[in-house]
Amino acid sequence: MRYFIVHFRNVTERRRMVKNMMSFMRHFISDLINDILFALLYVRSGIRKRDKKAEGVLILRFSHIGDFVVWLDAAKEFRNIYPDEKITFLCDKYKDIKMLAEKMGYFDEVIVLETRGYRRLKSIRQMMKRTYRVVINADLSRTILSDNFVMSVRADERIAAKTDYTRISRKRARISDKIYDRIIPCDGINTMELIRNAQFIRGLSKNKRFQAGLPVIPKLLSKDVMKEHNYFAICPGGETPLKYWNEEKYAEVINYIFEKDWNIKCVAIGVRKEINELRKIRNHVVHKERIISMLGRTDLLEYIEILRKARWLITNDTSAAHIAGAVGTPSAAVAVSWDIGRFYPYQVEKNMSDCMLPVGIHAGLSCAGCGEYGIDIEHPKCYENYRVRCVNRVEAGQMICVVNRFMERQERIEQTR
Repeated sequence: MRYFIVHFRNVTERRRMVKNMMSFMRHFISDLINDILFALLYVRSGIRKRDKKAEGVLILRFSHIGDFVVWLDAAKEFRNIYPDEKITFLCDKYKDIKMLAEKMGYFDEVIVLETRGYRRLKSIRQMMKRTYRVVINADLSRTILSDNFVMSVRADERIAAKTDYTRISRKRARISDKIYDRIIPCDGINTMELIRNAQFIRGLSKNKRFQAGLPVIPKLLSKDVMKEHNYFAICPGGETPLKYWNEEKYAEVINYIFEKDWNIKCVAIGVRKEINELRKIRNHVVHKERIISMLGRTDLLEYIEILRKARWLITNDTSAAHIAGAVGTPSAAVAVSWDIGRFYPYQVEKNMSDCMLPVGIHAGLSCAGCGEYGIDIEHPKCYENYRVRCVNRVEAGQMICVVNRFMERQERIEQTR
């Protein structure tokens, strides 16, 4: 028996190593293509001719849904900065946010392009045919990929924020800065993203009084997605299983809530591939019938409306927590600690005492903040029980303490009605 257990572990380890090697090769080839494109486009941009008839503003941001939602508070200001210009927004199809970007009404046109694999060549060629008066790289964590798309467009002026070094080296950042006409100073990753976005807007515009506030997503659908009204939401999945919280801890929190409120239900949201993760959680929940699965059954706008009606949200480190904050729903996220300060704890510059900001729950490890100098989530010191250690070490009791605050708040709201 011991032989088979050891053999199984070895097979599992070998598969993981092969998977990591294939992932490394894909990233290596992708980075090589980006470097070659950068060199070619850099030469092309050096001999560019300015077009005095160029019109319009192109804003580029390759970010995940959560980052985009956090950016919305700043994004609405571009209309005030460029009131008479056509504003075009360029985003990545990998995390397609076109539906939300169009519904918000901040942009006149939304372009979604493939930026992965060989398709990025076709996308860059497509952008080379476009001309704008101003091109703005709104990514606070610039990459060679975003620089390539900026250089592919003919423009009178190119603007970017001072980048951090989470996705680009200091040496490459110095080279990258040369392709821009203006670099706007912003703080590093130890400053909350909302405030960094506000710093960029203040540097870009004449409005130095602009202050960071909580993004707001208005009601975008007229229909009700959920018939249930008394429920809380969970998001058991996310970008990678390495950042999933332990299923037994999830179940412990759900069981606690079910015992405190016999009428409340739990709605699971996310994509279809996360059904297996929900099944693991359900195995440890006493009243399984009170869990409603909406995994893979909603589009982005429906997903947002389910969060709007929820009493509160319990989630992994995903976009759901940021969306919940933007629709006024209290949320608690089991947060990774490598970028502590950047996304959690939430910080705003406006007085928002009447709002409950999203809460990030951290394990309190000494290695917190390691993202400042780069991370390796596959490193033995970071890898624990098939998860990153700073997620695995968050206890159910920490989440229960936050949930108690949410429940007390809900009671006060109902008493005032």
